[in-house]
Formats: sequence, structure tokens, C-alpha cells
Amino acid sequence: MSRAGTKDAKMNPQNPEGLTSLWVGNVVPEVTEKSLSQLFAKHGEVTSVRVLKDKYCAFVNFTTKTAAGRAMEALQGREFCGQKLLIKFPDNPIQPNGAPASAARRIRQHLNPVASKNTITPCNGATTTTTTSTTTTTTTTPKRNLKAP
Repeated sequence: MSRAGTKDAKMNPQNPEGLTSLWVGNVVPEVTEKSLSQLFAKHGEVTSVRVLKDKYCAFVNFTTKTAAGRAMEALQGREFCGQKLLIKFPDNPIQPNGAPASAARRIRQHLNPVASKNTITPCNGATTTTTTSTTTTTTTTPKRNLKAP
């Protein structure tokens, strides 16, 4: 999928990836988890909310993918506490077993240590891609016969 296609999927309320989490941007420090939970719960059952005040964003988790899509559609661009909300599906969503996708990726890398790409998305919405690889180097130094003086 192209980068543009990925971006479109992250902003598509039809939720083609079937995610139950939302990333919410433009969240001012005065916003509480309770106030966001009340706002988003109008569109489906919210399981948890985490506000990252220093990053001006939050994560809202729903019980169903349909509820997450409904909330995105209804609240995208809505003014909340003086800011227009920016909502998308997260780049590293929680997996069904409760582990973040980044943890699953680290496990795969450990089991198969080849070059891989990691995408890091800070709350400002910028995306940075880094490429890492695992290389083992062995150096052998010949032994010298040193004579005592």
C-alpha cells in the first residue's frame, strides 16, 4: 500500500483495518480523561482513555471497531475546549492480545534478525522511518609470542 493509501486508511471512518483505538490530536492540557470519555461515549462503549498532556493528544479505546469509526466520523474537526479535534487511527494500535504492535514487531525482529523498518509517530502527527539491521562481527587477533626481557 502506498504512503498516501496508508494515510487515507488512518483517517477513514469506514475503518478498513478494523481498529478499536483512536488517536486524538489538538487536545489542550485542560482536557481530562473523564471529559473525553463522556464526549466519545456518545458514539459507543469506551474501554479506556489516556491523555498525554505534554504531547497535546489522547488515545480513546472502544469495545468495537464500529464505535471507533462512528466516533471519528461524528467528532472529526469538532471544536472541543477551543481546539478543533484531529482524529485518526493510531499507527501502533493495541493488538487483540493486549500487546502494542511495536512489541509484536520487536519479538519478530528478535526471532528473525534481518534489516527492518520501524515507523515512529509522535503526537504531533509527523512520521519518522528508521531502518535498522542486526550484524554480528567477529575479529580474531593473532597471538604474539612475547619473550621475557
